[in-house]
This record gives sequence, structure tokens and C-alpha cells, in this order.
Amino acid sequence: MRFTTGRRLLATLLIATPLACAPAAQSAAPAKEITSLGKPGWVRVLNDGNADFTLYFVADGVGYRLGKVARMEHARFRLPHPHARWYSVSLVAQSPGHTPLASSPAVWEPGQNLAARMSRDYVRENFDMWIAR
Repeated sequence: MRFTTGRRLLATLLIATPLACAPAAQSAAPAKEITSLGKPGWVRVLNDGNADFTLYFVADGVGYRLGKVARMEHARFRLPHPHARWYSVSLVAQSPGHTPLASSPAVWEPGQNLAARMSRDYVRENFDMWIAR
């Protein structure tokens, strides 16, 4: 098929437009980290992204709001019900233009970028993960 100059220009615009019009929020995805403090029931949250986040905790199906972590800050939280069988932890963005992270419980595997759901003993020994969009 032979392209005319007009068709080439149109094809170039159609290919280049999605890249040029991508929202800035998608390119500046914040990074968060939740790690254990070496003590049962305690975690440290690092928010080195560009938005404030709230940490939510679910133990055996009951949800708790642990607190807010401002951008470029870290905070420590004591998890309620340290003897609960299952934990689910998620961070939810508080600023406009950001959508909540995966908030449904999921079984955690190394390298998985989702909220965590695991047994109490596993949380104590291995609760170290990155949470990203």
C-alpha cells in the first residue's frame, strides 16, 4: 500500500499522541514499602512517593485504619490483634488523581505487588515487601 504525505502525517500523529497525552500521575507512580521492625505486631511504612497515603489493616475480616503516612515520610504502626490468623494490609492514596491500591486480600509471593494476606507467624518472620500500583 502506498502512503501519501497526509497519510504518513496522520499515522505519525496517531502513534505519537498516546505518548504525548499520557497523564503525569501515571508516570510519577509513588513507591511505598512496608517492613517488619523485628518485633511481632509492628511494621514500618516508608512512603517515598508524591502523595499522602493511609494504611489500612484487616485482621480476620475486621478492618482498621492505622493512620496516615505523609509523602516522603516514614511511620511506625502497631498492628491490632497480633494473634489474628490472617492479615491483610493495604495503602490507599489520599490525594486527587490517585486510585486506591489493591485492597482485596491476596496470598503474598516474593516480588508480588499487591496487598498481603498471610499467617501471623509468616508476618512475624517475613513481612517485607514493596507495594506499588
